[in-house]
Amino acid sequence: MRVYNACTSANCLDKFNIALIDNELMLEHPIHARVHWAGQDENYHSVVIIGHVGTDFYIHDPLALDSSPRTLRTGVEDEYIVDYLIPTHGNPPTNAVLLALHRLERISQCFTSINLASTAMFL
Repeated sequence: MRVYNACTSANCLDKFNIALIDNELMLEHPIHARVHWAGQDENYHSVVIIGHVGTDFYIHDPLALDSSPRTLRTGVEDEYIVDYLIPTHGNPPTNAVLLALHRLERISQCFTSINLASTAMFL
């Protein structure tokens, strides 16, 4: 399911999409977001929304070369404009190791360039 975000300014999400993010994060489902920044075409880059406090949406940004906390306002390239949200779904396993691998897998599904097998080697 791909959900369009009609808000066209940086760090802005429709009220419906904020509710969607809240519901998905409560279920521990990361939210794949297709974003762009000023000067780029829509749907240019992917990030994963992992939480929010008020209107600051925290993300994992694959362009980041460090572990600094990032938000849609502080993306690696600039402030990000959200084009689409793509919730991920699935029932996580109960075993702690499998659960950790499952979480990595769900996040890696958001980025076609991440290979789960090579990611799992570094656990």
